[in-house]
Amino acid sequence: MTDNKTIISLLLSLFTILPLAAQNTSQFEELVEIKSISPSDANYQDLQFLKKEIGETRVVALGEAQHDFGELYEAKTRVVQFLHEEMDFDLILFESGFYDLKKAHEAIQNGESAKLHLGNSIFPIWTLRKEFHPFINYVASHKDSLGVLGFDSQAIGDDYITDFEEDILRLIGDDSENVFYDWLEFVEVISEFNFPDDLVSHLYFQKINTQIKNRIQENAVATKAEKDFYIHLLDNLSLMAKDYYKNRTGDKTAETFQAEDNNVRDRLMAENTLFWLNRYPNKKVILWGATAHVANQVGDLDEEEFKTFKPMGYHLNESLGEENIFTIGFTGFTTDSTCASSPTSLEAKFTKEGKKAVYLSAKDFKPFNSHALSLFDPNFEGKWENVVDGLILIDTLTRATVSSIELTVDTPKDAGSEKVTASNVESVEVKSDTARYVIFNREDESLVKLKGKIRDKNSKEGIPYINIGIPNTLLGTSTNTKGEYVLQLPKGENRTIRISSIGYMPLELSVKQFKENPVIELEPSIRELTEITVTDKPLTAKAIMKQVIKNIPNNFIQTPFSQSKIIRFRGWVDSLTFKQREVLFNDYDLNGYQKAKVHAGGKKRSITVKQSRIADVPKGRDFTNLAFENDSRDFSWAWMFYDAVDAQKRNFLNKANLRKYDFELEEIIESEDGELQYLILFKTDAKSIRTTNLLGVKELRGSILINASDFGIERVEYLAFVDKAYRMWGNVLNRKELSDIVFYKKVVTTYKKVGNHYFLDHKLFQTNFDKHLPIHIFHEIIGLDVQVGEKDSVIINQRKVYPQEEYNPKDWEHLPSK
Repeated sequence: MTDNKTIISLLLSLFTILPLAAQNTSQFEELVEIKSISPSDANYQDLQFLKKEIGETRVVALGEAQHDFGELYEAKTRVVQFLHEEMDFDLILFESGFYDLKKAHEAIQNGESAKLHLGNSIFPIWTLRKEFHPFINYVASHKDSLGVLGFDSQAIGDDYITDFEEDILRLIGDDSENVFYDWLEFVEVISEFNFPDDLVSHLYFQKINTQIKNRIQENAVATKAEKDFYIHLLDNLSLMAKDYYKNRTGDKTAETFQAEDNNVRDRLMAENTLFWLNRYPNKKVILWGATAHVANQVGDLDEEEFKTFKPMGYHLNESLGEENIFTIGFTGFTTDSTCASSPTSLEAKFTKEGKKAVYLSAKDFKPFNSHALSLFDPNFEGKWENVVDGLILIDTLTRATVSSIELTVDTPKDAGSEKVTASNVESVEVKSDTARYVIFNREDESLVKLKGKIRDKNSKEGIPYINIGIPNTLLGTSTNTKGEYVLQLPKGENRTIRISSIGYMPLELSVKQFKENPVIELEPSIRELTEITVTDKPLTAKAIMKQVIKNIPNNFIQTPFSQSKIIRFRGWVDSLTFKQREVLFNDYDLNGYQKAKVHAGGKKRSITVKQSRIADVPKGRDFTNLAFENDSRDFSWAWMFYDAVDAQKRNFLNKANLRKYDFELEEIIESEDGELQYLILFKTDAKSIRTTNLLGVKELRGSILINASDFGIERVEYLAFVDKAYRMWGNVLNRKELSDIVFYKKVVTTYKKVGNHYFLDHKLFQTNFDKHLPIHIFHEIIGLDVQVGEKDSVIINQRKVYPQEEYNPKDWEHLPSK
């Protein structure tokens, strides 16, 4: 009897187990195996099933369960290649800046580097990952048949903010500058995912945003397509400002942020996508983004938070019809400590199938739970067939590798280029205080003050608004309505004064001649008015700064160059040892001194370390006879290499920022060799990183020494006072004992003229706080030889490099010290 009960019990157990086992395996009965996820595998036989799945659908959305996982990037890239080559998809809309990728797309169409512009415009969570680089390489090699644009509503990125400012000003006209700069300040705040929380600011922004839209609409020169784009962009900004003001989205933490807080962004991303679909009605389009955005809807999953969230895919289905968009989610199993897959998830069960990757059609979905929407969220159950049209599962997901794109130049541009060095070209160096003297300031009584009158040679009547000044400087004045002038000049009889005006022959006189002729007559000119230019400009600090900015492309090289440098560090290595470390390296800058942001994805440069040495500094800080030895440690670099001209997009060298600084012409200086220099003081209490290129700054003040003949920058010195709540890189200090310390950062940079351009001569950096405690930090960079030209192939934006050679004292003997 007992045996019969046991048998019956076992049979019942089997009947209970078998359906469960069948359920677990049946989920994968209809799967399609994908043999490879490698973009280098161009045998697409395993992807042919997608032709039947997608059919004639115009839009295919490729979602990823989480950014920053390499296998997802690789698998999506291979599918992109298949869709392009075998199904004629020819436009990719990317989850990156709507404006930025439009500018990148135009530049690529005009023949500029696709790799460079895609690297600058697609968000760095992709471009700075090694596994994504095949995507960039593929698009670059197929740029004639495959374009990339953006649909993200998030505000303008640093690489294109200056282009954005110039584009808007061009469309609305210079007479709207005052309103424009007020508006631009709000745009900067929106770019930081925030907005002032007062109603007056909100209403004012909406008012001037509408005014700018109207001015764009009234522009008689711009094309309709151009005006439509910028008006659409400003509509984005208006809705983002309203959202940030009303919902305080930028103030929320990871704990308080809800899915519905993305509703405005997702709706705008859908509208941006529809904008491009309407702009290019004959294009077949691939969407690349997070599955949480491109999902058809998420309300049918078992998460209360999703009931009020409408992703961009929801809006696209509403507008296009579900038959015109096909969505594939990419997911997989991971053991990553931050988001390990649940053992009960669909992804975990798939790993037992022994396949690299598979495709599951939504038509064959059985009930399951998955983290295909986000690896960092719990597994969700529900009607997944309403979320995506198919899933691609990958057996193992690992974090992507941080790496920068390799830019390969097909035709080296430095072939036969001359090596320009400081030794074979006369350099212009900033003189020390003892080697120069002040010849003019606002209170200097030793000025030469000249008074007189300029009149017409024939009529003998005074000529108004005549330009009088020293050529190639801003030293000068103009006559009043009676032709009278008052001119203040530095002492010196040998200077030339130029007199010019529309309709009269120009005249040049020495200072001595000018003194001897208080009444000067000009002869009328028979030349056409178009041949005459007005050069009179007031001698003000801001006028000088505008000329400095205007002449940066002439004074600072805009093409690739290399410069040998030494960097010297001094500081505590531990609590007992004070050391000096020196590194001899080559700095290759692909951008030159073009406008570019100085953080990841902007400036393109590579560091090659030749040798590195280190020495203990004895008590008393005697640095004269240090006992150096080889230093084989890696050399990490980042922000320390960037100087004021590198950072021109985010400081006083950006025309849009001039109004945020106070400038004062302190003095005009004459060096021993007779060169005139302007010394300008500046300060600002602006706290935005886009204005100062600094985090946590309370006040910034400094000076700029400018060559008066070409408006080249010879020296920049500034002192930044940093908020106690910040370290240099923005981390919060929570130490009560630091409350009375004034944190500062001091930087002094000098430039030397090599050939026709200025290059780094010396940079000194000092601060009194570091990663853990307030402590004195010192480093300096010494600029050596310069070589102009582009290299064949280089890894850009490396962050760590190792010395190529052992330390050899002889290689350091001829090098300068500061």
